Amino acid sequence: MLALFTSARVTSERRLRRAHEAERAARERSEVLERNASALQRLGASLSAAALPTEVAEAVVPFLFESFGARLATVGVAHGDDVRTLKVVQGTPRDEWRWRPVPSSASTPTADAMRLGRVVALEGWDSIREAYPGPDEFEQ
Repeated sequence: MLALFTSARVTSERRLRRAHEAERAARERSEVLERNASALQRLGASLSAAALPTEVAEAVVPFLFESFGARLATVGVAHGDDVRTLKVVQGTPRDEWRWRPVPSSASTPTADAMRLGRVVALEGWDSIREAYPGPDEFEQ
């Protein structure tokens, strides 16, 4: 009888532990979804105030930092034969952000993304240097 009681107790404790773990995981998912919804709401508000392509790109930069935990964000806007490039290090005040023209034929992540029509996502300085080993003469 004692063995049966002990077995039932162990089973009950396991079920209770799994229920607590499931509740904690659900709460964490809910918090992530809430943060994402809040970020999307703020992004929508920022984008609605943007009238020019460069303003749209500038509105996105803070959300790149927040969403991806990035320390550096680079965005570009096609402009004739150039790509207007904005490279921002996290924490740089907005009034110090500067757009720079980069020839669309240049071998830079932004020019390649525009020319090839695909995202160029590089994680960490080592992967950037490996993909683009030359000097960063354009996207300084």
